[in-house]
Amino acid sequence: MEVRERSLSQKRAATGTMMPPVSPESRALPPKVPLRKGTSLTPPRALSKTVSDRLRSPPTPNSPELKFERREGSSTRSLPIFGNDPPGIISPASSRSMCSSLPSPVVNEKQETNIKVALRVRPFTALDRRSKIDDVPALGVTGSATVSVRNLQFTFDHLLWSAGTPPSSEIETEDSSDEEFCPRNASQTDVYKRIGSPVVDTTLAGFNSCVFAYGQTGSGKTYTMMGDSTPEGKGLLPRITEELFHRSSLFSSKKATFEVSFMEIYCEKVKDLLKASEYASLRVRQHPVKGVFVEGIERVSVSSWDECEEVINRGNQQRVTASTSMNEKSSRSHAVFIINVTIDENVKLSKNGRITSSQRTAVINLVDLAGSERVSRTGCTGQLLEEATQINLSLTVLRKVIDGLVEKSRGARAIVPVRESMLTWVLSDSLGGNSKTTMIATASPTSESVEETICTLRYAVKARSIVNVAKVNEDSHARIVRDLQLEISKLRSEQDERTSDTEVLAAQIELNERALKQVRDAAKQMQQLHKQTISQERDRRLLAEAEATQLSTKLQSVELLLAEKESFILSLQQQNGTGNYESGCSLCGLQ
Repeated sequence: MEVRERSLSQKRAATGTMMPPVSPESRALPPKVPLRKGTSLTPPRALSKTVSDRLRSPPTPNSPELKFERREGSSTRSLPIFGNDPPGIISPASSRSMCSSLPSPVVNEKQETNIKVALRVRPFTALDRRSKIDDVPALGVTGSATVSVRNLQFTFDHLLWSAGTPPSSEIETEDSSDEEFCPRNASQTDVYKRIGSPVVDTTLAGFNSCVFAYGQTGSGKTYTMMGDSTPEGKGLLPRITEELFHRSSLFSSKKATFEVSFMEIYCEKVKDLLKASEYASLRVRQHPVKGVFVEGIERVSVSSWDECEEVINRGNQQRVTASTSMNEKSSRSHAVFIINVTIDENVKLSKNGRITSSQRTAVINLVDLAGSERVSRTGCTGQLLEEATQINLSLTVLRKVIDGLVEKSRGARAIVPVRESMLTWVLSDSLGGNSKTTMIATASPTSESVEETICTLRYAVKARSIVNVAKVNEDSHARIVRDLQLEISKLRSEQDERTSDTEVLAAQIELNERALKQVRDAAKQMQQLHKQTISQERDRRLLAEAEATQLSTKLQSVELLLAEKESFILSLQQQNGTGNYESGCSLCGLQ
């Protein structure tokens, strides 16, 4: 630094341009860069301190997200920083959350639901009998949805027991023998009523759904999902699709269209089962709004259950299966059947016949997982051993994902390794994302499989704590237009009602005015009659007073006349004496 300053000073001296000396204080400060008008920046030290504090402190439900903001003029762009991820690492869950800050065509009808978990215990098979396995189940039923294994209890949302009568338990409850809550020898129909029927309802409402079977090899996963060729043995996949077509045919103001895809994940490679001539590995990508999708997968449009059944059978013929010592037809890949449902609905706005349309979409993932295997029991070698290794690795990643999502649901910071396996990457939206997910844990009742059964039950119980945020998949602009049109229709109907009410009120006011006019006229007539009565009374009073005055005048005149006569009589008496009184009276006319 000193050499560089010395060389600069020598050059300036040689050219004749000398600069003032630089102080240590100004040397420590960075030069000021003029900012463009309308741009505001936050000091980098303050930002780094805030980010580090946020990353050290555990997230709270009410704590706001920390965001970098860059303002240019009137526009603002924010990038959230999520405290659940360590510095420098962005998990797929965080990337989905970051993408959710972009404009999304999905409405805000959200529902937070936990993953539903059902346990199905398969019956004893012919292979178990050939192996001379004791036909006493190693599991016991201790409640409506609770089983016990080696003094360990596991509770689920549904219990589908198909292994005959369960052994008695010391912790027997009142409802453990109730067929309604815990059906003995649960059939495929019972499984559909508990698991499949709610999936159809949520799908037609516009929510994404997922059903996947999880368990060890030979525990009945494929039979639960696919079933067999008999009508009574149909699995969840054909029953759900058939019910979807049946329910959609009953729509009056709605129209449903269906597109299906069928793929398998074999040795961490995604294959399209509907493309028989190609075995190319497909790529899995993520859309910022639609979520995870498989690039290049074929989507077959189907209009009836017969067409869909043909597609299912064509895909099942392409699946990779093999025979092992534990399963005569063991699935060597994870199969995923995808149903894309689009529902167009016409809504009548008002009585004038105006109609608006809305569109909702839903995706159903029906997954038949390959079972975990113990090589010492299955006896796999060569290619089967490699397949078993890949299956166990993908299921191990699935267990890690379940652990991470459970920790996140409890508020802890955890990394969810969804991209470590193709299986978890494809199912990332169904685990902790936009979906209503149901997990069917299948278990073997044999005592030789107790260790694998306990491991399955433990992770199945853990999965119940995972919280998904499902929302109706509908275009936000179309929904806003429909809601506004419905609001306008409602206001118009209210205006019509108010208009009719106004007319009734006007008629009532008119009647009231007429009645008021009649009352006023009657009041005037009463006033005039009252005035006439008063004047008549006054005239009568005056007439009576005049008559009384006349009478009093006459009375006075009579009294004066009498007084004069009496005085005259007295004067006569005095003149003529008493004897002439009568003659005087007769002269005066007095008796």
